[in-house]
Amino acid sequence: MPVPELDLHGMTKEEAIAEVDQMVDQCFCSDMLDRRVRFITGWGGVIRPAVSSYLVAHPLVKEIREEGPTTCVILEDLN
Repeated sequence: MPVPELDLHGMTKEEAIAEVDQMVDQCFCSDMLDRRVRFITGWGGVIRPAVSSYLVAHPLVKEIREEGPTTCVILEDLN
């Protein structure tokens, strides 16, 4: 199964944070074996640092990896 992705281009900072939060919750609550999700933030601007700051403080996020214009998030295990 491919890693879920969410493209945040064209969103405001507030819209992007709301979408990221919803996607993290959905992926955490699903029965996915692969605990990753990707957010396409672009290279700069306001979205990338805002999303990174939000994810660093999120209790379900285990690890964050910057992969070019994409932020890959690994969620905590359910166990």
